[in-house]
Amino acid sequence: MQDASSPLPTMTVGGDGGPHNYGSWDLPKDFKLSPDAIVYSAGVGFDVTFDLELIRRWGCVVHAFDPGDEVRDYLATLALPPEFRFQQVALGTTDGRHAFIKSNNASYSVTASQAEDVDHLQTRTVATLMADRGHLSIDLLKMDIEGFEYAVLDQMIESGLRPRCILVEFHHFQQKRREETLKIVQRLKDAGYSNFWISDLGAEYGFILA
Repeated sequence: MQDASSPLPTMTVGGDGGPHNYGSWDLPKDFKLSPDAIVYSAGVGFDVTFDLELIRRWGCVVHAFDPGDEVRDYLATLALPPEFRFQQVALGTTDGRHAFIKSNNASYSVTASQAEDVDHLQTRTVATLMADRGHLSIDLLKMDIEGFEYAVLDQMIESGLRPRCILVEFHHFQQKRREETLKIVQRLKDAGYSNFWISDLGAEYGFILA
């Protein structure tokens, strides 16, 4: 699936400096944000180097979201700038609570199961998060939301919401999910996006509104 339709020269933002530079994302080399740009970062986990570099480079506010107690507690130990604004919530397609399976690294994957190992966590739609903040558009949306990305992107496309740039990790580690990725990538292209970047690992994608 290494087939970015419109590859562009890119710059790497954030990361831990390791072999795969965990936590980094690529943006088009000429991409810029103004200090009043609207940035949403969903699924921040335990690496906020990307978010902090956005703040350092452009002085913008990053609205960060993650549902986990462990992530909330970890962020509380950091000396974060006021431009990093965190809400403990998952990005989803409904407002309410949804069943998630917790993995070993304290991230959560979507499930419909009612098994004992399931946590029920708060979810909000992109539209609700925007309305709560009085935002009419998004300049940059980054999502690492453990399988929810397909439904969230579908909902955004249907609603006409078009962030200027979308960075997303697709969790296509099974055949069904690979087919879902191909389908949603085509939907994004049909909605006016170019796929400018795919990571070496083949899971992280970048889209820019043409």
